[in-house]
Amino acid sequence: MLYTLNTMAFCYRPISRWTKKRRLDSGYNRAVHAMNSAYRDSDDELDATEIFESTYVTASTPQECTDGDSNFSELAELAVDTDGTVQNTDCQPVMQYCSIDRDDSTVNSDCSDNDDNISDISDDNESMVSDLRQWALKNNVSHVAIDDLLSILRRHFPELPKDSRTVMQTCSNVQLQAVAGGHYYHFSLVNGLKTVIDKFQVSDSVINLQLNIDGLPLFKSSPGQFWPILGLVTNSKIKQPFIIGLFYGNTKPASAADYLQQFVDEYSNVQHHGLNHNNNHYTIKLSAVVCDMPARTFVKATKGHTGYHGCDKCVQEGVYTNNRMTFPETDTALRTDESFIAQLDEFHHVGVSPFTCLSFGMINAFPIDYMHAVCLGVMRKLLYLWMKGPLHVRLGGHCTQQISNRLLSLKSSVPCEFARKPRSINEVDRWKATEFRQLLLYTGPVCLHGIIPDVIYKNFMLISCGMYILLSQEHCVELCDQAQTVLTNFCHHFGDLYGKEFLSYNVHSVVHLADESRLHGVLDNVSCFVFENYLGKIKKLLRKPNDPLQQVVKRVSEMCTDAPLTQSKRLQKPHHDGPIPSHLNHFQQFREFHQTGFTVSLDEKNSCVLINGKPAIVRNFLQNDDKWMVVYQFFSDIQCFYTYPFPSDRLGIFSVSSNLQELAVAPTSRITRKCCYFKDGLQHIVVPLLH
Repeated sequence: MLYTLNTMAFCYRPISRWTKKRRLDSGYNRAVHAMNSAYRDSDDELDATEIFESTYVTASTPQECTDGDSNFSELAELAVDTDGTVQNTDCQPVMQYCSIDRDDSTVNSDCSDNDDNISDISDDNESMVSDLRQWALKNNVSHVAIDDLLSILRRHFPELPKDSRTVMQTCSNVQLQAVAGGHYYHFSLVNGLKTVIDKFQVSDSVINLQLNIDGLPLFKSSPGQFWPILGLVTNSKIKQPFIIGLFYGNTKPASAADYLQQFVDEYSNVQHHGLNHNNNHYTIKLSAVVCDMPARTFVKATKGHTGYHGCDKCVQEGVYTNNRMTFPETDTALRTDESFIAQLDEFHHVGVSPFTCLSFGMINAFPIDYMHAVCLGVMRKLLYLWMKGPLHVRLGGHCTQQISNRLLSLKSSVPCEFARKPRSINEVDRWKATEFRQLLLYTGPVCLHGIIPDVIYKNFMLISCGMYILLSQEHCVELCDQAQTVLTNFCHHFGDLYGKEFLSYNVHSVVHLADESRLHGVLDNVSCFVFENYLGKIKKLLRKPNDPLQQVVKRVSEMCTDAPLTQSKRLQKPHHDGPIPSHLNHFQQFREFHQTGFTVSLDEKNSCVLINGKPAIVRNFLQNDDKWMVVYQFFSDIQCFYTYPFPSDRLGIFSVSSNLQELAVAPTSRITRKCCYFKDGLQHIVVPLLH
């Protein structure tokens, strides 16, 4: 059997022999990895590494091939036979590789029909094609890289496709529409819902649908931006957004009515007739449209947050103070769905929203998104006021450095559920929404205590405790009224402490969050976090600046062939290190336990949990047949961490001692929450996770 290594070099000036050797080494490693992957499941036990090992060390770098004044290096092939002989083949030009454009944009909606056809491939090779497709989707591999891999694999599996577009089942051409000053592609609400039903197992006959509409800047050097319409089925087992429509232009859509027309028509149809799929009939209910404030005002055709009648929840008229629009009142009459349709407050409206014809609440179904209003709004404002605000509330450099040092000291204590670890508040300009949320709910009460003035700390604790209640499944119903009182007091104290001119819309909006929780449950049910994560994935689909809309359509067409998600084992990483009670020696031991929403392991930062409502440290996981057990130790002493605005033990937040009780065993079903376990000097604090 003959194995061939292709090394391709592209340059504009002469290169040294060491650079050539390094490129040859890199090409060698890629080829060996590709061939080992290809043979992993085959009957041929010959290892490509063994084939190359004895011959590659004697192979010289590829000879240079030139063509007139061209600076392109040519392709050299090292043919290595199974007996270890090296053959130097003729040099072939590689110009064609340098000019490949995989994303042509001719207008046609037909799927690709390349020279190869999947139906002509044998079952074994079809399985390999499917594996290649899943691998490419998982690692976001470019078509050029897939083509290079196919050129290697086809020497040993000639029935494989020649082109990456056949492997990926890429839609070859894209049909766009000129809409609202840009271009638009409609992926279809019905197709998206069918994919979710098949992939994420929707068992209910009523599908609760959420929408998200937001702008997504693409490049720093140009004004091009996406405005996607995203959908989310909230009662599916796995909550993952999908694209309904995508707009691209240099500005936001010129007309909300034109931009949303196709979605409104399609939803109106399924709203009245339902959806039939897999011999089941589904009723579609649009429960919420989750947007930030600028996007809400755009699709609702109302005044923005800088207008006098800009609050979309109450009818108060704003007060213009020190070049800022403020909303100082907290008990003004609330808007209703009926008053919005009738446009009783004519100064609040600037037109007619295209959503008014869909027969759902224009006030209740447009919740305030706490990610933008509180995390990126109030929390960012507080940090700026502490660092750059008026002198009577500004913290000195020594205080800010102390806060930063405490945050950095907690890095090793942050559980794996947090994608970002704490960093200095001097980098607040680059903080993401999850970092502000982390400071608000978890690290802030610990790091700020004893450093900032007591009156400022108490004001911060008002919003921290109020938001913790509204984000907690256990407390958002029982303590919702108390959360509303606490957040209303925060607004009053905020104006008195920092100045009335800082009572902007974001600060005022926290007064209405308790009402949102009464309608929609915990605020994470109607937050933009899940949509913002998906917007980042959309942006990563772009591989070049040209034709961004066509690129995303093609990448999404490839993802439609993705396999259904499979759930991993709940107990993972077996070990034999104990501890284990003597009467359970026949049980198998594990280091990790995976529960919906969190992972518990034996390392210190991921081992703190609530068992029957009490904080404990996990020491081991055991399994015997269908019995899953947890070995743990309770803390010997637990106390309230704070008492203002109410005792922290009501929320399951404790200050604990370092001493532990005797080992105990319980079923894993007794684990109700995972906790953050912070060590701040001699004080140890346990805070249950909400996300």
